[in-house]
Parts: sequence; C-alpha cells; structure tokens
Amino acid sequence: ETMKSIPGTFSAMSGPLADRIGHMLAGVAAKVAIKVHGDDLAELRRIGDQVAEIAREIPGLEEARAEQLAAIAQLRILPDNDRCAAYGIAPGEITTLMGDLMAGKAIAELYEGQRSYDLVVRLPPDLRENPARLGSDLYLRCKSGLEVPLSEVAAIRPATGPNVIQRENTRRRFVVSINPTTADLNTVVETLEARIDSEVELPEGYSISIEGEYRAQQNARQTILLWSVMILIFVTALLWNFFRSFTLVLLVLTNIPISMIGGILLTHWTIDTVSIATLVGMIAIAGISARNTIMMLSHYLHLMRHEGESFGQAMIIRGTQERLVPVLMTALSAGIALIPIVLAADQPGKEILNPVAVVIVGGLVSSTLLGLAVTPALFHVFGKQAARTSINLKSAASG
Repeated sequence: ETMKSIPGTFSAMSGPLADRIGHMLAGVAAKVAIKVHGDDLAELRRIGDQVAEIAREIPGLEEARAEQLAAIAQLRILPDNDRCAAYGIAPGEITTLMGDLMAGKAIAELYEGQRSYDLVVRLPPDLRENPARLGSDLYLRCKSGLEVPLSEVAAIRPATGPNVIQRENTRRRFVVSINPTTADLNTVVETLEARIDSEVELPEGYSISIEGEYRAQQNARQTILLWSVMILIFVTALLWNFFRSFTLVLLVLTNIPISMIGGILLTHWTIDTVSIATLVGMIAIAGISARNTIMMLSHYLHLMRHEGESFGQAMIIRGTQERLVPVLMTALSAGIALIPIVLAADQPGKEILNPVAVVIVGGLVSSTLLGLAVTPALFHVFGKQAARTSINLKSAASG
C-alpha cells in the first residue's frame, strides 16, 4: 500500500514461483500479458493504454499496468552522405566514433595493487552537452589528412526518443501486465478478451495477443482433454480384458464421476476456481476410485468362483467387509499426508500443490464413502448375469 502511493510507480504483490512461471510463459512477470504488436510506438502506446483502461474497469483486473515508455532527451548526429563522400569519410565511421566519444570507450586497464581500473576515452561534458560547440570544435580527419569540423559532414540537433524499444519475433511490442486479484482467472480474462474485440479498433498491421498463465491453461486443458479421451478408450479395453464383461466395465467407469463429487465441492468451497492443478488432482482421484472399484468387484468374483459363495446380499456384504480395511487404509494414509498442504494455502511455494491436495482430499472422502455404498449396490442390481459371464469365461478378475 505504501509503494502504491508513490507517483510514477507500480507495485504488485506476488510470489517467486508465480513470477518465474510468468516469465517462462510470456516473458513478463505477470499472470496475464496482453501484447500489442505493430510498427509505430505512439500507436502501440495508445492501444496499450486503451486496453489497460478497459482491464481496470473489470473487477479482478484493477492492477492492470501499461508498460513504462517515456521520451528521453537525445542528441542526434546524422551524417550527410554527400558531404561525407566529398571529404572521403565513411558515414559509419562517424556513427561509431561519436558513439564511443559520447558514451565512452575503454581502451586500456590501469592497475593499482590488486585493483584494476578502465581507462576510458570520452568527450568532456561541455562538448557533450553543447551541440553548437560539438559541431564547431570537434574535427574529423579525412583520408587525405585534411581535418574538417563535425558540422561540415553531419547534422547535429537535440531530439527526444523512447527510453526502450521491445521486440518480439522481429516486431515491436507493447505489453499490458496484469496480476488478477481474483481466483477465477478464466472468467475475468474471457470478459476482457470479449471487450477488447468489441471496443478496440486495430489499424492495419497491428495485432493483440493474450498470453501467460491464462493461455497456458487453455492449451493444457485441450491437451488433457485429448489425452483423457485416448486413455479412457485404452483403459476400457484393459478393463474388458480383465472382466470379460461390459457391464462390470461400466460399473467401474460409473464410479469415477461419483468419486469426484467431494473434490469438486471442496474445491468450490476453498479455491472456487478450476485450474490445471485441480484437473491433475481429479485425474489422481479417478485412478484411486477405479482401483478401489476393481479391487472390490474382483473380490466378489473370487468369492463366487473359488469359495462357493452364491450371488446375493450375503456374499456382497462379506466381500465389502473384507475389502473395507484396505480401502480405508489407502484413503486415510493419502488423505492425512495431504492435509498439511491443504492448510497451507497462503504459504509461498504452495500455489500448485495446494489445489492438487484440495481435490485429492475431497475426492478421497467421496470416493471412499460413496464407493463403499454405491459399488456394492450397483453390483447387486446389475451384476448378477455379468458375474456369471465373467466366471464362465474364467476371466482374470475371478482368478
């Protein structure tokens, strides 16, 4: 709050992990980077300021900051090609020489005991800061040996120019950086994107791109969705080969969304947003739920095939009780280990681990309690014929 009160400065509170991720994703230390590409710096600044004003009107994006570009005083020395040709002086030599004389050039090192100092050649301040004297008092030697004043072969005039010019993919860019103050990153950025499309008119040759954590989440979601579909097909084939019954395969797959109820509810109550980290947690819960269901169904089939149990409520109760301890031990050991991470939501470095832990802990509760109730019930209603088919085919699940 104190830093924000200083005119001309911008302050945003963030953690080192978030800054590193922002730099890695968009080259900017912010979760969202809106990049304006074009040629004219003034036009880039105008568009960028307009985007920043729109962003500040959206709740959660009040911290939008336009890139700091300012005009600074410059002394422009522009060689006259015709005059340079007449005197036999290369324009590039003038540019190089004046750059060294104005900024200074180290030509040697001086040693004093263990210390070393650069010996720098530079024009004195009264010449560097006086264009008239610089043009009349500084002489250049021609190839013929003739010396001419700088003003004879170059135009010298004070000017202003940008303090920095950023480029990306050879194009000039202007960046509006945003660290959202809301956890629902997707909603606010989608709102901003819609308003930019409708309110900002881009001249020909100019473009706007939204990058950073938001864009990475969109790409990662598409990747996760694609691979999830492919893996689901592969898992279905493995389950059918294990049970030799599509009914039992469907029982396993049905329990997966049911097991995620607890993870979704706990995420809504604590984080209130869905990110890549929460999706990873849901994938972990899906695996745990599927494993518990497979373990229980295969035990039912084992009791029927090898221990003489007939299909019925008594067999299902026995099988569930015998698998109760392994299921509870798995859930308790994993859940208790993750509770410290769930409680450390505000600690630095937990930005990624906390959402994963929240989903897994909530999912463990629902997958354990609902799985122990739903799986036996579904098997009792739909599994009689499927169990007989699996046993008759001597499936691996009944072994």
